[in-house]
Amino acid sequence: MEGRYEKNTMTRDQLLQLLHRYNITYRTSSTDEVGLNCPRCSPLHISRKQTLYINTGTNKWKCFRCEPKNAGLNVKSFLLLFKLERYATDDAALPISEQDLWTTMFGGKETKVTNKIELPTGFRTDWATTLTGRAVLHYLKSRLPPGAVKVSGVGYIINGQLAGCAVFPIYINKELKFWQARKVVYVEEPKYTSPPGAKSTVLYGYDWLTSNRAVLTEGIFDALNTENGVALLGKTISDEQIKLLAAKNISDVTVLLDGDAWRTAHSVAHRVAERLWTADHVRVARLPYGKDPATASKFEEILTIR
Repeated sequence: MEGRYEKNTMTRDQLLQLLHRYNITYRTSSTDEVGLNCPRCSPLHISRKQTLYINTGTNKWKCFRCEPKNAGLNVKSFLLLFKLERYATDDAALPISEQDLWTTMFGGKETKVTNKIELPTGFRTDWATTLTGRAVLHYLKSRLPPGAVKVSGVGYIINGQLAGCAVFPIYINKELKFWQARKVVYVEEPKYTSPPGAKSTVLYGYDWLTSNRAVLTEGIFDALNTENGVALLGKTISDEQIKLLAAKNISDVTVLLDGDAWRTAHSVAHRVAERLWTADHVRVARLPYGKDPATASKFEEILTIR
């Protein structure tokens, strides 16, 4: 199997060899059709029910679970969905990696994706040596439980655009993937600052999950004040975040958003129940209006979704 794929086309043999190379489970259902698990709605490709089918006769594919409105998508989008390499050769299999994914699969310069994240310039943790450091630390201690400052690895900035910010590193499998800065000394807009990139691909507190239980909160302060808390960094949950929970074998999920986001919390919980294949129990906890997990002392209601 040599050379590159013609634009939007692939032979059946090319497809089967490519899937075999990456150890992607599949089954054949006809001469031209191959069935497999969709990585969006069957995280980690181990769902029992295969719902995505690609037809190498028509060079169209469709997932009957998450693409019900599409008549058929082309091979290019199929390869992008599975993050498969541009060429199919007889060389040793390459690892599937965001950094190894070609940004152009059908012609053009072969440029690799890089997502190297570094903490902002001026990040420091010597709280007692500067006035700004002492002020930020005083604020953090007023909002966080004892020991949270040390455990979280939070730091601060004294100069530049992020002056007066507390900066929270976000790690996934011990690798820095994102950070979020919050102004706490010089309160002005914007209150939150993050590096370029999608915050929907990370969960704050992910590496601290050591059991099968996770409590999904909106913000970092909420997560640090909640046992088994992980922050969505917003009011929605993405497929990437659901895959992270699946990788930790999370089976017990509670959605705990702010008190004014009850309906939104329902949407998040239903999405988790539908797409997190490891989930056995999904609940929504309701807080008093105007309260958040860092300030509320009790729940008003707990609704079981599953």
